[in-house]
Amino acid sequence: KSFNVWIATPFILNVTASKGGSVNPAGKQPTILKEKVILTAWAHGGYKFDSWKIVEGNANLSSTKEFRSTLTTTDSLCTVKAVFKEDELAKPMINISQFDLGNYPEICANVVVMDLNSGRSFQGLTSEDLVLTQDGQVIQPQITTINNVTGISVVIVVDESGSMQGRSIESAKESIRAFINDMTPYDRTAIVGFDGGTKVRQTMTSNKTLLLRAVDSLAATGGTNIIEGTCAGLDQIVNETNPTMVIVFSDGANDTQDNLKLDSAISIAKRKKTTIHTIGVGVQSTMPLEPLAKGTGGIYTFANNASELAGIYAAMRDNSLSQYVVCYESPDTLQNGDTHNVIISMEFNKITTKDSLQWNENSLPPRVSLTDATWNLIKNSQQANSAITISAYITTSLQIKNANVFLRNSSTVNVQFTSYAMRHVRDSLWEY
Repeated sequence: KSFNVWIATPFILNVTASKGGSVNPAGKQPTILKEKVILTAWAHGGYKFDSWKIVEGNANLSSTKEFRSTLTTTDSLCTVKAVFKEDELAKPMINISQFDLGNYPEICANVVVMDLNSGRSFQGLTSEDLVLTQDGQVIQPQITTINNVTGISVVIVVDESGSMQGRSIESAKESIRAFINDMTPYDRTAIVGFDGGTKVRQTMTSNKTLLLRAVDSLAATGGTNIIEGTCAGLDQIVNETNPTMVIVFSDGANDTQDNLKLDSAISIAKRKKTTIHTIGVGVQSTMPLEPLAKGTGGIYTFANNASELAGIYAAMRDNSLSQYVVCYESPDTLQNGDTHNVIISMEFNKITTKDSLQWNENSLPPRVSLTDATWNLIKNSQQANSAITISAYITTSLQIKNANVFLRNSSTVNVQFTSYAMRHVRDSLWEY
């Protein structure tokens, strides 16, 4: 007897990037023969896009020199690579955004290094790239990216005007869902819609179920009021401990042009130390999207259609998380009121950039250490409705008048901590 055997070979597209940039989609993607895939490349600070290169297999590219290109698959296995090169016009700028003395003598600073020309952050820096000195003494720091120790709080401001009806609003919703599904446990997101007015679809939360439900509620009707939507988005940023940003996209210009409201939105963002990134989807006018971004140190970019938003969202998130936690051990461990000068610097393209600050030993915060008994409570489960005592040693050179412990139920969502006064037992021991 004879028989036929059919072997189905899946089509796999592998999208990679050289040093200096990111791509979307990234990694291995299942495809079908002659499928058109939109590729987007994003240069990091200090670099610029050079070209797309077919590394393995065969495919057709609409352009090898444009950072956005359409690839048509012609082979069952294809690898394409985005190639980046150093930007000789890049101007680095370093900024110390936060300084933490809480674990003295270990001291940590949040540091951002950006390219002044592109507004993009330098990524992949190591302790070899930065020079740290305290009082003129060079100290070897330890460096990690901030996304290894914290998350990001993002407000997505969505155009719900009538022109978004049909495929546009559905593609936008798919892109936002992808962004939500990629959130880490430390990330928080809010969703605000706008047409002629504004609608807060979901306040800031880390609950993906609530966020996905909010995405489902998005609908395209009405006019376009980008600035009001942006201001409503900024209103969602309250007491966030994460780095924050607002992402605004629209497929049309503002119904009315009001420079006072534009300036007000920019001022609010600066006061909240928040960056606004904006995306024009198939639009001719850049007002007010471009000045909103440039006025807050954000990035304005263009998308041909709403299906490209997912890659842009991911790139903007990566750019905002490209901050560094730079830690070092202070060589002066004697607390006698000295003032210390700290300088962090970097050289790129033969340009040296630096930022500095001063700190005084009298400004060191109290040191809080949990007692062994409290650590044992943490390590072991406790019976419900049973009383426990939380105790800690609080040491400082100053007199402590009161201490508080902050509690909340671990099963609750979007519930703030409640403050409870601790009792001074003796010396440095406090308990609740």
